[in-house]
Amino acid sequence: MENRKIKFRFWDKDLKKMCERKPAYNDFSHKSIIPLEFTGFKDCNGVEVYEGDTLIDVDVTLEENVKREDTKQQVYWCAKDGCWKLDNTFSQNKKEDFYLGKDLKDFRFKVEGNVYENALL
Repeated sequence: MENRKIKFRFWDKDLKKMCERKPAYNDFSHKSIIPLEFTGFKDCNGVEVYEGDTLIDVDVTLEENVKREDTKQQVYWCAKDGCWKLDNTFSQNKKEDFYLGKDLKDFRFKVEGNVYENALL
């Protein structure tokens, strides 16, 4: 993987709106702003993947009797392992996960939404 560009987008709790802009002075300490970091990865359609995004497995959703929502997985930073991961649990409790980079390489995932604008559960 080449060097990734460090950038963020921000969830504004008060406005209930995703803000895509350069960081402001207090974005990382403001109680109503949640900074979401770019992972350095893109989905199968070339869309940038950010922390908090929910991805779906494109190939699995094409299978008969598989609900789209059953394939949703949350992107998060795992401090213990020092890497971006996908939560592979239905409850999204981060107890079973996979390395984001490996899954994006091995499977066709696309950004479906994020945990702030589109609830997983």
